[in-house]
Amino acid sequence: MCSTLGHELAHAAVWVVSHSNEGHGRIWQGWMQRIHALYPGFDMSTRHGYAIHKPHRWQCNACNGLETRHSKSVKPT
Repeated sequence: MCSTLGHELAHAAVWVVSHSNEGHGRIWQGWMQRIHALYPGFDMSTRHGYAIHKPHRWQCNACNGLETRHSKSVKPT
């Protein structure tokens, strides 16, 4: 079963109910366990199985490292 909704609701609960801004830490995992107890079909993974289109690319002039993003979230400077 697609777990995106449960995953994002757990993030919302961490922020709104638990007053935290952690990512996938202990508080988030606790909320995911609660969701999973109510809806056992939800996958508790922090990863998804679909491809994300990343049209924005930045390449470092010093090391030639490449960064790709789905939005312009990187400051090239």
